[in-house]
Amino acid sequence: MKYDEAVTQFLEDKRAYEDALDLETKRVNNVFALIFDPPIAIPSKPTAPMQPSPYKGLYLEYNTEEFTAAVAEQNTTQLDTWAGQYLTAA
Repeated sequence: MKYDEAVTQFLEDKRAYEDALDLETKRVNNVFALIFDPPIAIPSKPTAPMQPSPYKGLYLEYNTEEFTAAVAEQNTTQLDTWAGQYLTAA
């Protein structure tokens, strides 16, 4: 069963559980209904579906010295190129 289908089923079961619980609470709070009406069957409380596992594939590791050095070098190169193109000495 897919996760979205499991969530949909959980929400339906949860709504049925809460509706039955509300009806039984109303029945218990009414003296005449408590005496004359049969108890309402409350379904078991549903459990939430497990969430999908997190992504376990490749990822970029940004907190390394090599990455920091490469970014600093790239920024310096881009700044030098931009300055050479657009700024002129007076």
